[in-house]
Amino acid sequence: VDGACLRDAHSMESDTSLGGLLGGKTIGVFGSWVLTVNNITGPGMLHIASVFQQAGLVIPLLVFFVVCVSSTAAATLLCDALSRLPGNSNLDQRFEYSDVFHHFFGPRCFMASQFLFFAAVFSQTAASIVGTAQSMDGLIVLVFGRTWAWEPFS
Repeated sequence: VDGACLRDAHSMESDTSLGGLLGGKTIGVFGSWVLTVNNITGPGMLHIASVFQQAGLVIPLLVFFVVCVSSTAAATLLCDALSRLPGNSNLDQRFEYSDVFHHFFGPRCFMASQFLFFAAVFSQTAASIVGTAQSMDGLIVLVFGRTWAWEPFS
């Protein structure tokens, strides 16, 4: 392992890309759209039609609008905080989400933000796995007329 990779990744003076191992800013416009749509819809995509059927048209659209506006505001504030990191006024350097917490609030908030971020990623992944399993179970019922899935609560 190169010595540059072992630098303190949370020091604002160090290269937060871990010596270039994390790669550059190469996602591009298409990749950004794909990641955004994936994160917006996620596992909930399977249930959107059901939500509109059960709640009508107005309430779900209103909730979607409020979530959209609040998410946009949060993303804007995060970008503003990232641009306020030393030497990053044009967002030229690579900083991660939790680096903002480390710089402005210290190491305890950094650790809390890391925990909450990974808990959110884990819960989204678990929900996606459950949604996929339920969809496949529905396909098995459609094809074979019955299922072999185990349902602990009915």
